[in-house]
Order: sequence, then C-alpha cells, then structure tokens
Amino acid sequence: RTYQVELELQNEELRQSQIDLKRSQERFVSFFNLSPIGFVVLDKNGFILDANYKFLEFLNKKHQDLINRPFSKFIYPDDQRILFSRLNAFLKNPANKTIEVRLNTQDGKVVFTRIEGRFIEIDADASGSNTKQILLNVSDITERKTVEAKLKERVKELNCLYNASHLIETKKSVSEVLQGIVALIPESWQYPEVTVCQIRFDGKTYTSTMNCDFNCEDCQNNSLKQPIVIMGEASGEIQVCYTEERPASDEGPFLQEERNLIKALADRLGRYIE
Repeated sequence: RTYQVELELQNEELRQSQIDLKRSQERFVSFFNLSPIGFVVLDKNGFILDANYKFLEFLNKKHQDLINRPFSKFIYPDDQRILFSRLNAFLKNPANKTIEVRLNTQDGKVVFTRIEGRFIEIDADASGSNTKQILLNVSDITERKTVEAKLKERVKELNCLYNASHLIETKKSVSEVLQGIVALIPESWQYPEVTVCQIRFDGKTYTSTMNCDFNCEDCQNNSLKQPIVIMGEASGEIQVCYTEERPASDEGPFLQEERNLIKALADRLGRYIE
C-alpha cells in the first residue's frame, strides 16, 4: 500500500513537472515571437535556424524565406564587408561584441540595426550531446542613425559658411573668393563624391573640379540653382549638380537644408560684391 502511494505521488510530480515545462516553453515561445526586439537563432556556420516576428517585420519577409539561409544574405550589400570582417570572431564568441549594419529589406526601406549575441544550448542531439547555437538580439537604431546623420550634415554646412566668411574677410579678389567658395560647396553636400558646383558671374564660370565633363547648365533634374542678387538684380548664379542619380528628398535629391545653405551663400556673396 505504501509503495502504491509513493508511486502515485511520483507520477503526480512527474505530471506537474511536465505541465510546468510546457508552460515554461510556451512562455519562452511567446516572449521570443512577440518581443519588440528582433531575435534570430543561428547555427555555428551563421545559417538561420529561427527568427521572431519582429525580425521578419524588419525584412518584410516570411518565416520560410529565412530558414537555413545565411544571415549575411539579409545584410545591406554595402555593409556586408563590415559583417564579414567581424563575423568569424563573432560566431566563435559573441559575448560583449556588437555589430552595427543595415538590413537588406524586401521593400527597399533602410533599417539600421545593432546586433548583439550570446550562446544558447538546445536539447541533446542524436549523439546525446547538447548543441550550441547563437541567439542574436537585433535592435532597430534607425532613428538614432538618422539623427546622427542630420547632425553630421549640419556640421558640414556650418563649416562651409564659416570658411566662406573667412574667405570674404581676408579681402581677396572677387575671383579668388568665388573660386574658393565653389571649391568648398561639394564637401558640404550629402553626396560629395558626385557633387559638382559652378558659380557664374560677370561672364566667367568657376567650377569645383577641372576634371568634370558634366555641364551643369544642361542639368535640370539633379541641380539646385540660386541667383546672386546685387543691387536688386540677379547678376550671377550658384548651381550645384549631382553627376549621378540619388534618392528623392525634399527638393529632388536635395535636402531643404542644402537649399537654405546655397541661399545663404548667394546672399552673402551678393552683399560682399556690392
């Protein structure tokens, strides 16, 4: 009789343990899938074993599109070099390491992310040993990166205005000032590598680069123009061109702050030449 009671107690404890384990697993699955942070599980080679809803939302993809695919496939092409340069060390020991990269989303939307990771152990495999996998925490830092980029652009614009004022205050000739300012402008734009500037005044044209075959006067879609007004009349013009297509922004591919900058420079030149 005593043995029967002990057996029933053991069975009850076993059933309760199974219930508790099931509840724990359900809580984990719920936390994993519904977390506001993206979660991705990788194998030791960097292939995706699982991903939660938030990470799928980042990419605008379905779960089956990710499983058994290399994680690197979903990184923005320009950032894959960053990932590959650190991936091996990260996979060997992800503790206390972070990687900041953009995701290659389905709809082309730019998502900046901060990736952290740690090892997790899953149930024993066929050989009877536990298998280590890597759990990635993928946080959306797009807002922070956007603010940082805007601050960087504002610093470039302020430097341009300061250096232009310095040129004017050194009492150089008008030609020297115009050539100096036309050289300053490209580095102050969002895409300096494809930016060309021309200032046309008094029958002369001043260009930011002597190696450009691009005719700014023929450019309509990818340029900003601002007249230089002297004594109430337009006596010259500043024009900033892109030699390649760039994404649409506030005014064509240009920022509103860039329009404000070119206007401020034209106003400053107009007052100086008067």
